[in-house]
Amino acid sequence: MSIYAVENQLKQVFINLLRNAIEAIKPQKGKIRIKVESCYGEERVRFRFIDNGPGIPKDRLAHLGTPFYTTKEKGIGLGLTISQKIIHEHKGDFRIRSGYNRGTLIDIILPRYN
Repeated sequence: MSIYAVENQLKQVFINLLRNAIEAIKPQKGKIRIKVESCYGEERVRFRFIDNGPGIPKDRLAHLGTPFYTTKEKGIGLGLTISQKIIHEHKGDFRIRSGYNRGTLIDIILPRYN
């Protein structure tokens, strides 16, 4: 499975997502899983980030990715905005699913490079 991407940009996306997940989970019981798999008939590659943190309330979920919107005390609200922009520039999809007290799942779907 190969993709074509600007390495430093993709690294920035993955670091942003992992940092958010680490900050969300509980220290003793927190788990973060990362899955990489082919999807859409082998035409795309999905990177799935799953955490068992407290989840994101529905009213806040709609605002994620909005510049300068943050729920963090020391955040500036640009991490997800920049990450989404990078993925879209790579002709990919960025999807967030979350439920309060149910954790968060983020899919990064990029075109496969043959």
